[in-house]
Amino acid sequence: MEPIHLIWRNKPTDYYSQLELAVDGGVIPTRRKKGYSNYDVLDNLVRIGWIEERMTGPRGGRRYHTTKAGRAALAEAKQKLEVSRK
Repeated sequence: MEPIHLIWRNKPTDYYSQLELAVDGGVIPTRRKKGYSNYDVLDNLVRIGWIEERMTGPRGGRRYHTTKAGRAALAEAKQKLEVSRK
């Protein structure tokens, strides 16, 4: 399994942005007919244990929230990003 990069060439990746959104209150999967879908990004983050899926609302909605490991990885990535920008 290849490692997931939160920062690539001193820029945040989609994994970074989705993990950051999950910290702020949960991510809802985006699926468009002929366009971008972040489901594969979220699925990979679930597989490595950085986010988890939780049921929300009475009609069975789902959101992804970070785990402790995900918050630690995001904090480490933020620190590396700040150091590289200086």
